[in-house]
Amino acid sequence: MADSPSSSPADVLSGFLATFPTLVQEKIRCAFDNLDDDCHWVGLIQFWAPVKIGPRWLLTTSDQPFLLDDNKLIEKYRLRCLKYKYNIDVKNKVQVEDDLTIISDAPATAFLNQTPEFFRELTAHEMSPLASFAVECGLFRSLVLPVFLSFTKLLCWCR
Repeated sequence: MADSPSSSPADVLSGFLATFPTLVQEKIRCAFDNLDDDCHWVGLIQFWAPVKIGPRWLLTTSDQPFLLDDNKLIEKYRLRCLKYKYNIDVKNKVQVEDDLTIISDAPATAFLNQTPEFFRELTAHEMSPLASFAVECGLFRSLVLPVFLSFTKLLCWCR
């Protein structure tokens, strides 16, 4: 599939994900499996994938790989994340979102700008429903890393 200079990351991903829907998930799962068992960390690593829902492109973590430590509060945060989606559709951008579970925040920004974002203090971002709930669950930092598949120049999203 040849991309034109005007192709958005979501347009390019549309064709790729239609043909190879599990390739990205397999690569993310493989990365999670390669994490050292001796690495002691507290938190959640989850993958947010672009999906087309109706006419719009959104990032969702539903049915995507994740890695979770053994903490009930963080598990509660993961379950809350499943209810939300991030708007990445620049063509069908809605000025006022009717659905309160569709939000614009760091994951959407990192995806669209293709740059990582680090939040040292999520308490400063409590206007975001997921950031606010993350703090309630004991998560105070967030690292947003866009994941690139270099051989296709496609962008995926991992948080």
